[in-house]
Amino acid sequence: MTLGSLVLTCKDPAPTMACLTLEAFQELKQVIDETEATLAGLFAYDQLNYLVLMMVDPQVHFHVIPRYGSQRTFGGMAFQDPSWPKPPDTLLIHETSDDLLEQLRDHVRRHWKPGMNRMDGNVAGAEAGTVKATFAPASHAGRP
Repeated sequence: MTLGSLVLTCKDPAPTMACLTLEAFQELKQVIDETEATLAGLFAYDQLNYLVLMMVDPQVHFHVIPRYGSQRTFGGMAFQDPSWPKPPDTLLIHETSDDLLEQLRDHVRRHWKPGMNRMDGNVAGAEAGTVKATFAPASHAGRP
């Protein structure tokens, strides 16, 4: 995946989109606003892609993938988006250390937009009600 990729996960048990409650859909708008504002401010993405695949995990979730037309750097490491401007390469793995992944997670937490910091120890994005934005370890080697 790319720098700043996240997974938005519904906390309610919902195996399909049709099973989401009205409250979850309403909150999803707020969580998406917060996520887009935070990622734009931190990484200046050129486009944002959302994938709703649910091929492995039975829980409704969205892969949020910032897209970049040029290289971005974080923690001294260069991140490319080699499939830009085509669909994202979901098999792309940026070989990073656990330390760099933790730095990235903490960076997102520290810079979450004002009034939107509703995180616990397992969350690097918004959390309230039924939808939570959890940090995706997708760009870490050896993790899905």
